[in-house]
Formats: sequence, structure tokens, C-alpha cells
Amino acid sequence: MKFFFLLPLSLAVLLLCSCQSKEEKVVAPETEGNRGTETSLVDELPQSEKEQDAETAPEIEIFQESGLGITYIIHSAKGTLMIDNGFYNEELEEYLKANGGPDVLLITHGHYDHIGGIDNLKLTFPDTEIYINEKDQPLLADTELNYSSSMSEPVTISSEVQSLDEGTYQLVGYQVEVIPFGGHTAGSNFYYLPEENLLFTGDAILPESLGPVRATGSAEQMQESAHKLLERSFPDDMRVFCGHNGNTTFENLLKNNSELMENE
Repeated sequence: MKFFFLLPLSLAVLLLCSCQSKEEKVVAPETEGNRGTETSLVDELPQSEKEQDAETAPEIEIFQESGLGITYIIHSAKGTLMIDNGFYNEELEEYLKANGGPDVLLITHGHYDHIGGIDNLKLTFPDTEIYINEKDQPLLADTELNYSSSMSEPVTISSEVQSLDEGTYQLVGYQVEVIPFGGHTAGSNFYYLPEENLLFTGDAILPESLGPVRATGSAEQMQESAHKLLERSFPDDMRVFCGHNGNTTFENLLKNNSELMENE
């Protein structure tokens, strides 16, 4: 089932965290796999500028399965960029095939609910380049560290996953800044797309809280990461897409996330 939104979208899932977003939400009906499409906010532009922006603005597809992290897909004339892949199902595969497959998959951290679909994805799209922070590489093969050891089918990843650490990169046609944000895990990464005004935070920052500290992470790392982030300057209307509990804007994040602001 596909949903189209022209207002900010939030999809609520609770996993490895205890905080719920209190923002006003437009939530898709509960199904085994929820999918939504969010288009660029160009309603207030003159018609000529709308048409120009519509040609270049990315489409953000949101795929979600109950109990797993959200998968985001950014698709435009530049290419197809995917953020996290905790599951792999027919709906996701059909969308990716229809759009030429993902050029690049960026993993925010190595917990099972963000990596579980990688091997199946690679079987179908072997040319997809996959990246994760070097410090989270061990989680791909360690079921204790990725929290899948008690599952009926523990998650280990055999596909090649390259390391991508702090810096600015040109991935497909996208400029992507990798911002390390240790705390939830030691190797949690944020992915910032300045030209698209988008930030993907995984589980390290949620709309109204910091993510919980898990194995390999620490409260000290989280505090240091939060302090460094708050020293940065981002546009107020930058969209912030989280691994759970939906999305927000940077302005609302600063207003509503008291745990983050404690580290100012």
C-alpha cells in the first residue's frame, strides 16, 4: 500500500528505545509492511519554480516493517540512495527494481533491525555499494553485539560492507557528509545531504530523545557527540529522519528534544 504526503510524515515504531514522538503525525494504517512517499515541499513557490524543483527534487520513500528500523530511499535524477536495510520484502524489491536498484546503501549502525536485509538485497542488486562506520563493522558478524542472538534466525552479514568514516563524499550524484555520533553504538553515523537539506540519524537521535546506549556505545560518547552536533549550524527547516519514531525538522528537534539540549 502506498501513501502520498505533502506534510511532514512520522511513522512510529518502538524498538531499542522507550520514547514516543509527541509531534502531530500522519500515520499509515498498521500493516505487515507500511510504505509511504514524501515529496518535496514546494507548495509555496511560484508555478515556474515548482515545475523546476519538481524535476530535481528527490522523492523520499519510506518502508517499514513492524519491530524493525525504518528504511529510507532517496530517489532523483542523481541516483538512488538507501539508508538502512533491516528487512527485505517483495514490496521493497519491486520498488527498487522499478527504479534501477539502489546505487548506494548507507548503514547508520550495526543493530540487526538496520542490517537484516543486506544479504538478500545484495543477491538481487550485486552492484550496490554498502557502507558503515568502521567501528560498527564487528556488529555485522556478532549476534550478541547486534542483538539478534536470541532470535529464531540470528542475523549475520556475509556481504561486503565497506567502511565510511567522518568526512564529505560524493556518492552517486549526492554530496554526503558523514557525521560520527557515537553513543547508541560506538560507530553510529549520521548522514547529512546539504543540497537536499536532509539528515538521517538512525537510532542515535530520535525526535524527542537521544537513543538508548547499547553495547559498544557509552553515555560519555553520547554526550560528546551531542555537544559537537550542537556546535554545528544547520538550517531550521532541515528534515531530520530517525530510525524509529518518524521524522521532524531541526528547529523542532531543538525545541522538543530536551535530552539533546542538555548537552548544549
